[in-house]
Amino acid sequence: MATLNFHVRHEVTPERVWGVLDAIATGMDYLHITQSDRQISRLRQLRLLSGKGTPHLTEDGRDLHRIGQRRLDLVWELLHFLHYSRWRPTDPTADTMYFTYLDYCNLLYEGKAIDLDNERDRLTAEMTQRISNAPYFVDMLSDLAKGAVSLSKNSLVGVEHWLTKLSPEVLANDRFEVRQYCSPELLLLALGYVTEMTSAQLAIEQPLTDERREMLCRTCLIDDSVLNQMLDWLYPEYPSLVQPGTSTGRYGQFVRLLKLPSLKDIAQ
Repeated sequence: MATLNFHVRHEVTPERVWGVLDAIATGMDYLHITQSDRQISRLRQLRLLSGKGTPHLTEDGRDLHRIGQRRLDLVWELLHFLHYSRWRPTDPTADTMYFTYLDYCNLLYEGKAIDLDNERDRLTAEMTQRISNAPYFVDMLSDLAKGAVSLSKNSLVGVEHWLTKLSPEVLANDRFEVRQYCSPELLLLALGYVTEMTSAQLAIEQPLTDERREMLCRTCLIDDSVLNQMLDWLYPEYPSLVQPGTSTGRYGQFVRLLKLPSLKDIAQ
């Protein structure tokens, strides 16, 4: 039986991926970048490069590069989002390494503060169990194939590379801790992601239920206590895309997303 790939390559890093993207955007050579072929593969998976033949930037790739010319720190936040949101339950056996990325972020978020140097073995075992027991993969991961879920500490390091670049930081000196702030741009994209994942309607008020609040905080790796303030900062930054709701009710807070945000909206 064919196995699914849940391993996140640790040799693919933010700096190398950006180096290849920047080189392609500016017509420079990128073969000197360590394992450039694997960096290209990741960029293609994230739909930042064309899928076949000589690599060319897609529209999203061009928008991300424009953003990086002004704010490279924001690129790391956006690349985290692209990794976190890539796997979708509507097509669960596609892009399964991104399920590892998403679920490991969720596992860390649940822990709030974790000393990774002392806990990485436990986390690796727990991630293997979480993947093996996930209902999305039951048909593929039969009793015969369960042992084929191959994760190592390097698989988790492959996720951690991207988390170490976030600012404000969530991972430093081998310690993870949820943060008290994220960029408005990340929160904006997270709102679009949550809207899609919960089948909420655009341009009408959607309640910020407990489920939606937690999804937003998980995606942005922020503490729930700061979410309301973060939203208040977001609204005046992108008033043509998102507005505060006016209704009150059992959920207490509503938001109106006028359209699904994109990298182009951020690049403008």
